[in-house]
Amino acid sequence: MIFGNGEDEKTTEAAKTQNPKLRITNTPTGWLNVRDESSLDGKTIGKVYPDDEYGYTNEKDGWYKVILEDKTEGWIFGSYTEKIKN
Repeated sequence: MIFGNGEDEKTTEAAKTQNPKLRITNTPTGWLNVRDESSLDGKTIGKVYPDDEYGYTNEKDGWYKVILEDKTEGWIFGSYTEKIKN
């Protein structure tokens, strides 16, 4: 679990160092919303699609903070992702 005591940033740096990636899997809608928070209450700031691959910098309660192609970061629900082995 990540707390507001600076560990968030450490996790982010560690994740960037390891270059972890996710692949979007099939979804009932054909896309997955990218949100500004790790919650369904977060504002939708974009969409990602099955078979797209993204690096991620954080993981929280089943959500992943991904880096989109325009360098924007947002959260996606992990149930429709699979980790790519490096």
